[in-house]
Amino acid sequence: MKATIPGETQPGATDHTPKALNPLKASAAVAAIVLAAASCTTESPAPAASNSCEHAPASTEAKLVSQLLGTDEYKTGYRDDSGLSEKLTDELRQWKPGGTEYTTDVCRFSPKVPRTSGGNTLRVEFYWTSRSNPSKWGRTSGSYYNFNGITGESDETLGKLRVPCSLPGELNGLSKQTLLGADVSNTAYEGPEVNQQARDQQILFLYLMTRKATEALGCENNPLKADPIVKAYTTPEKAAQAGS
Repeated sequence: MKATIPGETQPGATDHTPKALNPLKASAAVAAIVLAAASCTTESPAPAASNSCEHAPASTEAKLVSQLLGTDEYKTGYRDDSGLSEKLTDELRQWKPGGTEYTTDVCRFSPKVPRTSGGNTLRVEFYWTSRSNPSKWGRTSGSYYNFNGITGESDETLGKLRVPCSLPGELNGLSKQTLLGADVSNTAYEGPEVNQQARDQQILFLYLMTRKATEALGCENNPLKADPIVKAYTTPEKAAQAGS
């Protein structure tokens, strides 16, 4: 099932058939192709780096970026998925209860034509926080969410999620002491001070981006497998009760 975006509402063919070759020319052409193929190496090219920050124009993520930035024309800056996994696993190895929470900047989106005033960036970041004593929420006036036990919050310019991510092998113990924190900030927002649609769009975008991060990390519990149902609550307590 495709995620629903909150608030959302072929040219003619040309004949390019080549003209037939005469038999002698055709034989020569086939021979040249066979010789060229025989001289080529059999080594396969290296696969391109996977990048969850690049979105197909018709994807839900691309539509949400356009809505959050207020433009269909935007630039993307990113860390590829292998770099993201390596950075986050290195930070988890160094994580200690009560220690500093280091954020990893993953994606940045900005209008191709910068605004002359105000901010211009939609940004996604990840970090690790204690599962028993997580960092405090960043806002007190936003909306709160519960996605099958995954809690989140969003106002018009900042959204947050916390996700349990059980990793295999040597990191299993540390991953079960922590939550994967995910933040999205939007300095390009120019709408009204209270905008529930923008809050819902922002938390949905963060959920989809965090799902890609958990897939890149290889979280064994697959915490964001289900498509999200976006429903806002006025307090974190009400959101928590909705998941119990």
